[in-house]
This record gives sequence, structure tokens and C-alpha cells, in this order.
Amino acid sequence: MSVHEYNSYAMADKTPVQHTRGVDTSIMTPAELEAYKKEHRIGPDGKARPWWKDVVCYQVWPRSFRDSGTTAQERVPSEEARDDEQERTDQDLKGRHGDIRGVIEKLDHIQSLGVDVLWLCPVYANSHKDAGYDITDYSAIDPDFGTMADMDELIVRTKKRGMRIIIDLVVSHTSDKHAWFEESRTSKTNSKADWYIWADPKRDAKGDFIIRSKPGERIRYMEPSNWRAALIHDTAWTWCEERQQFYLHCFLKCQPDLNWETEACRKAVYEIAIEFWLKKGIDGFRVDTSNRMSKDMTFTDAEVTTNFSEFQDFSKHCLNGPRIHEYIQEMRRVSMDPYGKGMYDDVFLVGELPGTKPEELLLYVMASQRQYSCSFDFDMLHGGNDHPDLVDKNFVLNPGQGFLLPEMKDCITKTQSLISSTGGEAWTTSFAENHDQVRSIRRWVTDHPDYWSRACKLMSMLECTLSGTLFVFQGQEIGMHNMPSHFGPADFRDIDAQKWCARPKYATPDGDPYMAQLAIDGVLNVGRDNTRTPMQWDDSANAGFTAHPDGPWMPLNDNHREINVAKQNSDKDSPLNFWRKMIKYRARHRELFIHGTFKCLDRDNERLFTFVKETCNGYKALVLLNFSAEKLPFTFPKETLWETGEVDKWSRRVTRKPLVLIGNYSPFEQEAGALQGWEARVYLM
Repeated sequence: MSVHEYNSYAMADKTPVQHTRGVDTSIMTPAELEAYKKEHRIGPDGKARPWWKDVVCYQVWPRSFRDSGTTAQERVPSEEARDDEQERTDQDLKGRHGDIRGVIEKLDHIQSLGVDVLWLCPVYANSHKDAGYDITDYSAIDPDFGTMADMDELIVRTKKRGMRIIIDLVVSHTSDKHAWFEESRTSKTNSKADWYIWADPKRDAKGDFIIRSKPGERIRYMEPSNWRAALIHDTAWTWCEERQQFYLHCFLKCQPDLNWETEACRKAVYEIAIEFWLKKGIDGFRVDTSNRMSKDMTFTDAEVTTNFSEFQDFSKHCLNGPRIHEYIQEMRRVSMDPYGKGMYDDVFLVGELPGTKPEELLLYVMASQRQYSCSFDFDMLHGGNDHPDLVDKNFVLNPGQGFLLPEMKDCITKTQSLISSTGGEAWTTSFAENHDQVRSIRRWVTDHPDYWSRACKLMSMLECTLSGTLFVFQGQEIGMHNMPSHFGPADFRDIDAQKWCARPKYATPDGDPYMAQLAIDGVLNVGRDNTRTPMQWDDSANAGFTAHPDGPWMPLNDNHREINVAKQNSDKDSPLNFWRKMIKYRARHRELFIHGTFKCLDRDNERLFTFVKETCNGYKALVLLNFSAEKLPFTFPKETLWETGEVDKWSRRVTRKPLVLIGNYSPFEQEAGALQGWEARVYLM
């Protein structure tokens, strides 16, 4: 049987089409039935499918994507950069960063991958403290990224290419420079007084405020609870003189948390942060920190789990709170459903859900719940621990140490089972990189020159054969690397990295070089800057990222002359062209690779990953991945593999052998019964 014949059988609808949305399909002619099935995305199981299940999304982090040279990007040193929050703002950095017109210029590249959806990270007006996730105006474009006209043009040009576009939705917090917060902080009685989370100082047994300061010092009260903020590794509470209260911030002090308990606040979010963009033609949102909107409003102290500081991880008090599902359902019902085209063509909503157990995850992503379309699970990326607020998170992911292939398989099995255990009613994502993670080439495979290309292709085969909506991060398609080992604090741009290196534990009074290097190594290991180095377009001085004499806003990776888009475009055997091929195979065999069930066959094997994908009507594929540089023998499982017949041109004898759908070695290089270093194959069963 040929690959083409197999695909025809695997895609065939063996199940009677169910009546969908009250339509009687039994009276339709064959031509009418086919047209109906196509229009309503009816799968072989007879169920209609939302548009976002079959798509490939390409994530653009615009700051490091492409500088068009059309924005001013003035660098004006900020007075606030001298406060105790951080040492600088983004506007203090020299060099150029990417913009919206830079994305427009590179739409040809994005489309050439076979991408269906462009995910654009924040370009909102912001206070330049946390790379755009500190929003000052939800309905305005930051001048550093361009204008609203540029954004409108990007939406139109993306749609003309047959692609859709989603943007980040950051509504768990705003910037402290947002007009809402500036009004809220002025008094306890203004119209937005309860739009943010405010609390009095902690009280003693007598009911009096507890004072931290010593006699003679300015009065300083004790925080309402011992909660610790992420990124700054310090208290999550900041004092406001005007109100004589503390406000809560799960992240930086400049990112106060919105109070979703307040109905007027929620309505404003729906209107200005969501409906404004849907009216412009946006197709959906990636929801940042999407399980933090509901919190423990009693401000109970968190359990003491570390002696590093008196302030403790309070994930249990701010993740998956008591009203979180109510809020998300309301958000979709009020501000999104009116802009969808029915149940199966609705607004795409992908949630970032750290620290969420499988049973809780189902509540978010089951279709019947009408909450998130699907979610990102960070277990695989975070070494099996996906809590974002760990003090020592920069040492969670030591490559090759402590988190081995069997644990990776467990994480993948967890997310894939969301689909198989619910008959597709719950949905997930397939991804290995984003703007907050390290490059997958360093994390899971190898960047060694002898195997780098094969390893890139292996990761492509893994991601493209897993069920769910596929996400590819900029630069992943050419196998970009982490920051080089000689990068240090002067090269780091992420505020998290700067705060990490400035911690007292590392920035010791005697300047201990060992401790300082330990902090740097932690950032190089898992810091967010690893995926934020400028995109490598060609081998020119600035890698084609910018033509401006100031150069890029962040140092380029040293290998940009060897690893870049232009070079790989002209190389048929490059990782870039292999990604294009795999995305086509994924679409062609969508029932297997997008919608098929997953079964791991070798959980305890620390070098070989073998799993089976199966369609609803019984067709299967066997995926073999060698996560090592060694040659590994393998035996086929009991299930029979499809075979193909090859005729020897001299003897005219027919040789039968298992049918390989695709591999990262050519057929002439493949060995029967053994996988070479970092080799991957997909067999049809």
C-alpha cells in the first residue's frame, strides 16, 4: 500500500454523519453531504470541529523579530529607573528593537511555513518595565512598535493571506501607570477605588497595625500577608502613601493586580481589552497568567516552604481561585460569544495554566465548560515542576540532570490524555518553546554541530505528530540556540535575569566571583533571554534584524552567520525546509497526528521514545525517536506494520519492508532494526 493510498483510507469517514445543529444530513445528496461536512468541519467521528483545532500557530515576539526602521524608538533615561524596583527601563537600552512593520515585512516567511495563525505578543502602550506585559492602555499601540494604522494593516494583510491573528490578553494586572490605577490609588472613595486589590497592614492580637520600623525611623507597617512576588523574589505587597494601604502585585511592583471581584472592573476589561480588538478583526487571544484572576481575598499567610526569605510562594492562594471558572465563563459569554460565528467557529482562547492538576485542567478546556479552547502545560518545559513562583527556578532545568526522558514522556502523556480520555471534548497544545522558555534544541536534544540539524528535525517530528494545536516560536524553525556562554549581566535584558543576578545571595559584599558566576550560569541555563535574542535572518552584520547603525537592542547570537533563514531557505536539507515538510505531513494526516489518540510504548527507556498514534477508525502510526547520539537497536511492537514492495532493478525481485512515512535521515541512510544518533522515523501500521 502506498502512502497516498494509506492516507485516503485513514481520512475516510467510516462513521455515519451525525445530525449537527439540527440539520438532517440523511436526506442530502453525496455532493451536498461532502459540501456540508467541509463547511462545518465534520470529522470521521461525525462531530463538528472548531477551526482552531487543526491550525499551526506561529508566535512572534515583536521586540526581537524584525526592525523595519520606521519607528523613532527614542531612548530617554527614565527617572524611575533609579528607584529600588529595577535598575533600568526598556527605554534606557541602546540599539533598535523590532516593530509591527517588521512583522508585516516578514509575512512571506511566516506563510511559507504553512502557518494558519499569527500570534503577536504585546505591542500595547506600556511602561517599558516588563517587555510589554506592563500595559498602560489596552486600546493603544506603543510608539516604539508603531501606530494603530500599522496594526490595522497587519490584521488586513494577515487575513488576505488566508491566515488568522491572535494577540496577548493581559488582564490579571496592568501597569501602575495605567489611568485606572492612577485613579484608584488616590483615595478609598474614588470611582475606581476597588478596581485593584488593596489591603490594610497586618494587625496584632489587639487589632493594632504591626509596625516594622524602629523608633525614630519613618513608620513602616507589616505587609497584609507573607506572600512573595515572582520575578523580584520579595514581598507581593507595596505601600501606597495616598491610601495608607498596600496593593497586591503577583509580579513586579509596577504591575498591580486587577480586582476581578469588582463587576465594573470586569466590564471595563471586556469592553476595552477584548471587544475593542475583536471589532478590529482579531480571531482570539493567548491569555497571560490566565488562572490568576481569582484570589484568596482573606490574604491568609502562605505555608513556609523556604528559609531564603520571610516571604513565601503563595501559588495556592492565587492560582485556580474560587471564582476563576465563573470569571472565564462570563468573559467568554459577554465579550466573545457575540463575535463568534457559532459554537464551532468561535473566538480562540488559549490559556497559560501553570500549577494546574489534570482534573482541574479539564474544567478549563472541556468544550461544555465554555472557557478556554485549550491550554499550555509547562510540565515538560519546567522539569516536571510548572510552578512559576519558585525562588530557585533558575536551577530547575539543568540540562541532562535530574529530569530524564521518562519524565518527559509522563508530561506528554498527561497532556495527550486530555484528548483521548474525553473523546476530543477537551483539547491541548503541542509546543516546545515560547518567549518565557529556553530553546528546545538545548533543553531536550543537542546543539553539537555534528548532530544539531538532525536534532532540530527530531523535535519537529515530535511536535508535529502529537495531537493538539501546534505552536511554533520564532527562530525555532531554524534551530536557533540559547545565549552563548560568554553572555553576562551586561548582555541580559530580562528584568528577571537582572534581579536574579542582583540578589544578595549572589551580589555578595566581598564580590565573591564564584557566587556571581553561579547566578550568571543560572540565567544562561534557563533565563527568558535565551529565546529573546534577535531573529537571525541572514549572515550580515546585524543578521538582517536591523539596518540601523545603532544595531539591535540585544546582542546577537555568535552563530548567526551559520544559522539563519536565508542560508536555510536555499538548503533543501535544512531544518527550516524540514519544518515546512512536517507541517504539510501533519495536515495531510490530520486524523492521525492532530486528532489521533496517543499511547507511549516504552516509558522507562531513557534514550528511545516510542509511541503509537491511532485514528478513530483504527488506522495507526508508530513514531520512533532516538534521544541520544548512539546507535540504538529496536524491535517493532506486536502490531503489524504496513509494508511496501520495492523491485530490484537487476534481479526484478520484490523486497517487502515496513512503510516509513517520514524520517530525518534519507531512505539510503536508514538501517533496518536500528536508529542512528538523533534519528527519528514514523512508520505506518
